[in-house]
This record gives sequence, C-alpha cells and structure tokens, in this order.
Amino acid sequence: MRAVYYLSIILPVLALAVSGWRGDWTWSLLSVIALIVILLPAVITKDFNQTYHKKVAVLFPIPFVAYLVLSFIDSAVSIGHFDVYSYAVQTFAAMVCGMLLMISINAGSSEIKISKRWILLFSIAFACMFAIVCMFVTYAQMSADGWLVSNDDFANGVDNTESNRHLMLPCFLTTFLSLIYGYILRCIFKRIPKTEISLYYGVD
Repeated sequence: MRAVYYLSIILPVLALAVSGWRGDWTWSLLSVIALIVILLPAVITKDFNQTYHKKVAVLFPIPFVAYLVLSFIDSAVSIGHFDVYSYAVQTFAAMVCGMLLMISINAGSSEIKISKRWILLFSIAFACMFAIVCMFVTYAQMSADGWLVSNDDFANGVDNTESNRHLMLPCFLTTFLSLIYGYILRCIFKRIPKTEISLYYGVD
C-alpha cells in the first residue's frame, strides 16, 4: 500500500506536467483536484500516513497511468481520435476522485454518515459535472484557436459537425461510461463492509 500511496501522489503531478505541456487543460484541472483529494486524509488527520481503504485507494493511480501512457504513445505515433480515449480515461479518474472526496467527507465528520449507494451516486454526479466543465473549457480553447463555435458562425450553412463533435464528446462519453464504471465500483463496494469504507487507514 505504501507504493500505491506514493504513486497516487506522484502520478497526478506527472499528469499535471504532461497535460500542461500538451495543452490538455481539463486534465490539468483534474490532476490538481486529484492531488487535493488524495492528500485530504493527511490534511484532516494531520497524519501523512493516513489514506483510504486499500480496495478503493488502489483504483486511484490507474487512470493517471493510462493517461500518461496514452500521451507518450500519441506523441510518438499520433493516436487517431486521441480525445475519445482521453475522455474515457478522464471519466474514470473523475469518478474515482468524486468517490474518494465523498468518502473523505464521511470519514472526517462524526455527524455525517453516507451510505455506499450515495457515495457511488455522488461519484457519477461528480464525473458528469466535470464533463460539463470540460465542455466549457473546450469551447473556450476552440474559440481561442480560431474554431467556428457560435451559432452566428454557422448562419450561412457552414458545416458544424466537427465543432459539435468536440463540444459534445465529454458529456456524451461520460453519460454512458459513468454507468459502466459505476457498475464496476458497485461490485468493488460489495466486497467492503459499510462500516469500513468510510474510514481512514494507516499506510502499511
């Protein structure tokens, strides 16, 4: 678990650096959120040996490893439709961040007790909310890059298929993938007693 814990800190930092270099600003934002989430137990308890239950903590590094691998492959050979794969991985990363954030709120409060179903629902909602943020970030980035994105730009019959694809992709993928990822998380949750999932654990 100690290796997983340190990887969970190092990988978002690497993802932040790589996404900044590539101009993947939504990944940059998510990497910052992920760093905050993974360090929340240490901040709340003032003990940097505290982390989440090992069966959920082990999920945290997976999407960041996948993003880094995809980015390096894309830099080397240019992956077709890289944005599709990137958003698919990003959806899982956002769901894991949302899940751990809710677990941390639950663990850090003696008054709030949240069931596993609500934790799962919040993780899906968090991923969908982040997809909406991605859409607005993509809109701003496309506008800055000179893309035609507003309704006035297409008033004279200009084809807007490609612009719409880029703008709608985050929400479209998240809508469907969050259900699949949610089912996977539900299967993992079933293996964790409800009294254990919302506790902090020492890094062993």
